[in-house]
Amino acid sequence: MSGPPSAEEQHLYYYGLPSLPKLIARSSSSTQTWTNPQKPGWSAWTGTCNMYRKMLQPAGKHPLLQQLWNDATSSLRVQIIDAVSDMDWHAVDILRVGFLHTESLPPITLMVAVTPDTLPWSKGHAIALQCRAILEQHAIHDIHCEIRESVVPLRDLIQVDQPTFEKQLERCKRNTAYYATKADSYSKRGQVDVAAAY
Repeated sequence: MSGPPSAEEQHLYYYGLPSLPKLIARSSSSTQTWTNPQKPGWSAWTGTCNMYRKMLQPAGKHPLLQQLWNDATSSLRVQIIDAVSDMDWHAVDILRVGFLHTESLPPITLMVAVTPDTLPWSKGHAIALQCRAILEQHAIHDIHCEIRESVVPLRDLIQVDQPTFEKQLERCKRNTAYYATKADSYSKRGQVDVAAAY
């Protein structure tokens, strides 16, 4: 059995994702050792400056997964929800998780998001392995489970009244138009490479 992820793996495993989630556990840890994914070329630095960034994509088609997961009464879905019910989770997603630089499709992953500082590695690892075993019981052998800490933004929990929302939307449109005009004028004067700026 593999041990817990290093502090570096915990904090850099999802490097590139905007929410900067922290890895708790993954079912693939005993078969896929994590190494800091550095871009090729000279670099003695192993921080984030030269790292490939992670990305998420929709899972797309999978011969068994779509059929079983999209049925709320399927034993797969019921068993997965039951397996994660003993932790403070707020999302179970099935996504492709990979690096921006790869041309091939990243692997599909069952991702479970938990509230920060609520799940120790030992318990998380056991649950990730249990989820993997459930997938395999349903003849799905190509999907691993990852558990990460994630925060639900407060703005998603607050209902904004309609006038406030409309004001914010109007302000956003004005700002977008303003900066588009500025970028266009700089581009015409040759002062800024607009493609590089964005």
